[in-house]
Amino acid sequence: MKEAVLGSLIIFGVMAAMAVLFLVLARKMAAGTLRPNAFVGIRTPATLRSADAWYAGHLAAAPQMVYSSRAFGVTAVGALVNAVMDGPKWVVGVLMIANSLLVLPLMVWAAVVAGRAAGPRVRR
Repeated sequence: MKEAVLGSLIIFGVMAAMAVLFLVLARKMAAGTLRPNAFVGIRTPATLRSADAWYAGHLAAAPQMVYSSRAFGVTAVGALVNAVMDGPKWVVGVLMIANSLLVLPLMVWAAVVAGRAAGPRVRR
C-alpha cells in the first residue's frame, strides 16, 4: 500500500471518529443529558457556575457542535476520496488545514454562545 493512501486512510478514520464523537456530544447537549463533569463539555467560568448554567450553555451551543461534526465528516470523506483515487499526499495536508480553519472558529463560537446562555458575567 502506498504511503499517501495509508495516510489518507488514517486521516479518514480519525476524522470519521471525531465526527461521530462530536455528533454524540451535540445530541447529549441538546437533550440535556450531558452532566457537568471534569472531562467533556464547554468549561467556561459561566457554564461552571452551576448545574443550571451548565445545561443552559450546552443546550445553546449544541448547533455549533453539529456544525463541527459536519466539518469533521466532510474532511473524512475528502480523505477517503483521496485514498480511493490514489491522490497526492499534499491533499491530506490541505484537508487538515481546512478542517482546522472550520472547526476552531466553531468551537470559539460555541464557547461564546454557551457563556452568554449560561447567564450574566460575574464581575469581581
